[in-house]
Amino acid sequence: MRHEAAGVTTDLFPKRMTMSGIEMSLAYHFEPGAPRDGITLQVPLYGLNQIDARRVDWLVPGMIKEKRNCC
Repeated sequence: MRHEAAGVTTDLFPKRMTMSGIEMSLAYHFEPGAPRDGITLQVPLYGLNQIDARRVDWLVPGMIKEKRNCC
């Protein structure tokens, strides 16, 4: 898996993102098969109604290739 890790960069897996002018944190947990596996977008309460569901589906650029191949 180390050879694949070379492509893991902050450009593909950022720590923060901005949506509707609100900067939010992203937290990653890699544990395939576990309930916590995946990405968590930390949304402030005042921003809940500002979230674009389509944008959240494609949240992290580093996961787009896998999403296109999954379905």
